[in-house]
Amino acid sequence: MQWWKKQESPCFSCGECQSISVIHMLVNQEDRNRFLTFIRDHLDEDGYGLILTMGDGEYEVTGDITSAFDSVKRTHQGTGQEVAVAATSCRMVNFATLEQEIANNGLHILQKGITSIIPDFPQIMYALVKR
Repeated sequence: MQWWKKQESPCFSCGECQSISVIHMLVNQEDRNRFLTFIRDHLDEDGYGLILTMGDGEYEVTGDITSAFDSVKRTHQGTGQEVAVAATSCRMVNFATLEQEIANNGLHILQKGITSIIPDFPQIMYALVKR
């Protein structure tokens, strides 16, 4: 049976795999805590998690979740044309906040830093964590 048809992915069941998660789309602290707790609870003792979040490590901003699906106009980067898309909400935190969230939910940071995922994320924070 293929792993994606099971209840768990192999990333949560073997020590050599990593689980990758993106937390900046969760705005409410309760949701962020549940997400981090989920990661902690599904990692083996020798498992690792890679948490990615938009940000530069210093600046913090929180979007308005009540307007997350409103229609907004954006300029398409490739064509320069204006298009209507659904708005999104996100929460960018600094390293101090991210470190506290991770610790409060029973995870330990092994390594943290800033990297890029071109072209979508020229700057993105990461934290490699374990239980």
